[in-house]
Amino acid sequence: MCADQQRKRNAVTRLFRNKATMATTTFYTKQRCNWIEGRDAKVDEVMREWMHKFCTLQDVKICVSTFNVNGKSPQSVFPTWFSQKKEDIAEFYAVGLQEMDLSVGTYIIDNTKKMEGWVDAIHCSLPGGRTHFNVVGSMRLVGIFVIVFQAAHSKVRVSDVNVKYVATGISVLVNKLGNKGGTAISMKMNDTWVCFVNAHFAAGNNELERRNQDFRDIYNDVVFYPRSQQDGLRDRPLEVPVMCLYDHDVVFWFGDLNYRLNTDIYGISNDEVRRIASSEKFGDLFQYCQLREQMARGTVFKDFQEPKVLPFRPTYKYDCGTNTWDTSEKGRVPAWTDRILTYKKYPQVGLELIRPMESVETITISDHKPVRALFNLKVKKINESGANSVYEEAIRESDRRANEELPQVQLSLNEVDFGIVNYLEPKTRSVIVQNVGKSKVRFSFKVRPNAQNNQEICEKWLMVSCIIFMNEEEMKMPI
Repeated sequence: MCADQQRKRNAVTRLFRNKATMATTTFYTKQRCNWIEGRDAKVDEVMREWMHKFCTLQDVKICVSTFNVNGKSPQSVFPTWFSQKKEDIAEFYAVGLQEMDLSVGTYIIDNTKKMEGWVDAIHCSLPGGRTHFNVVGSMRLVGIFVIVFQAAHSKVRVSDVNVKYVATGISVLVNKLGNKGGTAISMKMNDTWVCFVNAHFAAGNNELERRNQDFRDIYNDVVFYPRSQQDGLRDRPLEVPVMCLYDHDVVFWFGDLNYRLNTDIYGISNDEVRRIASSEKFGDLFQYCQLREQMARGTVFKDFQEPKVLPFRPTYKYDCGTNTWDTSEKGRVPAWTDRILTYKKYPQVGLELIRPMESVETITISDHKPVRALFNLKVKKINESGANSVYEEAIRESDRRANEELPQVQLSLNEVDFGIVNYLEPKTRSVIVQNVGKSKVRFSFKVRPNAQNNQEICEKWLMVSCIIFMNEEEMKMPI
């Protein structure tokens, strides 16, 4: 056997040994009659509409918080970071830190001491303390850290936990330092895919495009790979990505996004911004937010949501230990740099903000303020046998809808008789083209055989009033 044949044989052998790959590379298995989401978009659409037939929904409270800690060491506990009210206690807490460690050595040697201190402080700050919550997963990129906790009493089944980081900071030779970038955790809550992304974008008033590029880099590079369970290689990724960011049912994206206010363009001074930001009219400044402007243009965070106006003062920049705006030589203009945004894959996903977003002004160790938000997510639990029994009916319904979408028109006349036509005497006849289908129809006249140009549809003595037209549903068009 030649070397090339041996390589092909080995490739086929590996394919058949890998059951995980088999499940995703062919429909011709004993599971072919079962519903696998993503196989057919039209069928998936019907299945989502019929989800009540094979799914139960469970309300789950999720608290998300972001905090740029400015390299500071944590205190033992932050009593006001998370609401301790019974009605505000969440089942899951997702926390993102930025600038957790600013020491130069951190970029060279992995030092976990400060991270461990912050994990302990967050754990102790959760309602009821560390004994009431367990760590689901965490991911660190130098000073960018994300961690998710689950309540010990929670009945939600968490599976398929995976992590990823993307560095977007300063380039050194062919690599990028992790001073900017993102960390992400993907998981399945019952049968709902959820992703938490903590990001730190480029700083500086004039770095708008760099911030936009940071978003694009993280969005494109956050790809979660399946973990092989074969031959004991538990953490070895396969070649085919299993989940991209927008494949999740829900994405929480939070962090120090560093978008500033464009007040200088409109001639508003730093002193005036500070005066307004300190008053009850701080919301008037939100119209100048760079992030909101970029979202409106579709440049970044397409399909992500955020409250129309943030109901708290700008979270940056303060003198550490105070609630006083930056008095350093740079005198930074206040801005809402710290944000929490959400994405839903489908409109049917039940996600709502159940408390107004808040900044925690009582925490003063950093030049930023923490931001927190409380959500309710309806996580689904699929009854597989129920889904599979509905699946075949959904295929038929999908076919029926596809047939309805086929173009269908009806003519008022099949033949046009002008009767007796005299020389130089114009005569007019009308034919009604009616769209009797359920989709738009574009109709046109065919060019005559042997026509001298590609627009000649009839003899020169005949004029047609409508040659090409887009006909809406149930619309009648006279010709």
